[in-house]
Parts: sequence; C-alpha cells; structure tokens
Amino acid sequence: MGGFGENLKKIYNSLSKSVFRHLYRFIGLIILILIFRNVDFTIVGSIIKEGAGVWMVFAALPLTFLAVIIRYYRWYTISRYGKMGFPFLEGLLIYIAGFGLGIVTPGRVGEFIKINYMRNEGWALWPSFFSVFLDRLLDIAVMVVIALLGSMVFIKGFWNETLWVFVFAALLLTLVCVFVFRKFQKKQADKSNSPEKEGMLNLIKSISWQGFMFLIVISFASWLVVAFQNFLFSISFQLSLSFIQVLFITSAVGLITLIPVTISGIGTREMALIYLFGQFGIGKEHAIVFSGCIFLTVILYGVVSYIPWEMSNIKSKLLSLKKDYNSNSL
Repeated sequence: MGGFGENLKKIYNSLSKSVFRHLYRFIGLIILILIFRNVDFTIVGSIIKEGAGVWMVFAALPLTFLAVIIRYYRWYTISRYGKMGFPFLEGLLIYIAGFGLGIVTPGRVGEFIKINYMRNEGWALWPSFFSVFLDRLLDIAVMVVIALLGSMVFIKGFWNETLWVFVFAALLLTLVCVFVFRKFQKKQADKSNSPEKEGMLNLIKSISWQGFMFLIVISFASWLVVAFQNFLFSISFQLSLSFIQVLFITSAVGLITLIPVTISGIGTREMALIYLFGQFGIGKEHAIVFSGCIFLTVILYGVVSYIPWEMSNIKSKLLSLKKDYNSNSL
C-alpha cells in the first residue's frame, strides 16, 4: 500500500509540474475569452461587411514577406561582421523556419533556434548567441523608443504611461537575461580568456558606430513596413488613424505581445488594441477586427515558415536543430 501511495505521489508530482509548466501559456486565451464576452459580434460583422476596401487587407499581406526579408538581412549583416559566413539562401530558410517556432512559443523564444544552426555550422556559442540576441534587441529597442514617444504625444497622462513603458522594458530585459543565464550558463567556458568569449568580444568590436547606425536604420525600416501594412488595414475599415498613430500602436502592441503568457500574442494583443484604440475614441469591436487582420499575418508567417520544413535538403538540418533546441529549452 505504501509503495502504491509513493507511486501515486510521484505521478501526481510529475503531472503537477507538467501542468504548471505550461499553464501560463493559456493566460492569453483566458484574457481573450473574457474580452469576447463583452464584444458585440453583430457590430464586428457589420464592420467587416461595410468595409470599403476589404480587398486591401489581402493586398497588404505580401508586405509581411518584405518585413521578414529586411529583418533577415539585418541578422545576416550582424553575422557577417563576426565573419560567421553561411549561405544567404540557406540562412534565409532557417530564419523563416525559426518564425514558426517563434509563433508557438511564449515570448517568441523559439526563434533562438538560429543559435543551434550557427553552432552546427561550426561557429562558437557566444558569438552565435550575440548575433541572435542583438537582432532581437534591436527590434525591442525600436519598439520601446516608438512606443515611448507615442505615449508622450498621444496618450493623456503620458507620464504614467511612460513609467509603465520603462517598467515593462526593464522587466523584459530582465527576463531575457534570466533566459540567457539559464539556457547557456552550463555551456560557457570557465576560463576568462576562453576562445568563445574572445570571439564574442571580437564580434562586438567589429561593429563600428556606423555599423550600429546602419543596423538601427534597418530595424526602423522593418517596423515602418509593418506599420504601413497595419495602416492599410486601418484604411480598409475606415479607421480614423494617421500613419504615425498606427506606427505607435504597432510598436506598443508588439511590446505587449512579447510578454510570455500566451502564444502568438493571443489575448494580450486584443487587450492592448482595445486600450489603445480607446485612447483615440475607437470602439473595441473595431479593435477586434484590426486584431484579426494582424492575426492573418501571423497565420501567413506560420504557413511560410512551414515551407522549409518540407524541403528535403533543409528538413534534416531543421529536425536536428529542433532536437537540440528542445533538449536545451527551459
């Protein structure tokens, strides 16, 4: 009887750890359900039906590819600074495939699979990590700057909003640091003059101020493309928003959806849009329609990211990278 009790306890503990480990991923879904309870879907249907240019939504979707290519070029440029050469097209396919894992992982940490790719190509851990980390950090920095300036210009009581932006940015960076420490501390060489550390320092030193400015310009360009796509969405449903306002909303929502409590920004995106649209006198039903348009781009990301997994010359490498990622994931 005691043995049975011990086994039952072990099973319970195992299930509890598994459930609680993944429970936080459904917080966004719970938020979405609560939001939908207070949304009039009759109005949502009317907004879609009366949209003057629904066709523009589908015409704007290809801009997703342009944004991805620009961001890939940024990462490729960073890797070239560190002399971490890999085939341009193959790297692009890996980058696109990483978007798929990013979509289904909270905080989009699945995109860090690119580190495994660079490691398998023979490059040291920390230079590989730094190239991916800097690529993501540039996106976050651009979003923070735009969201901060936008909150000061468009939102009443902006000092409170500014404080929250700083708090969120600090929290996000803290989470990234914790992720880095837990995921890579066991792989870091103990010696202070290890080749991997030296390789990372050499990569940092190789990027001049002009190089950093170029990377920042590329980062802004990618967000301008995304904002323009969202601006076309807003025009489709006759929302009274300027391009600058849409740029601010896009960046602020982008930050919120990085909170690792959901997958693909489900729930957190709708919550952020309802709040931000309310600042401009736009109802929650319009926010839901706008969120649906953005979700179409997420679906497109997912569909496109599936293509490399079906290419025979890339699939085996991707499966190997995914196996390595899963074995090292939190």
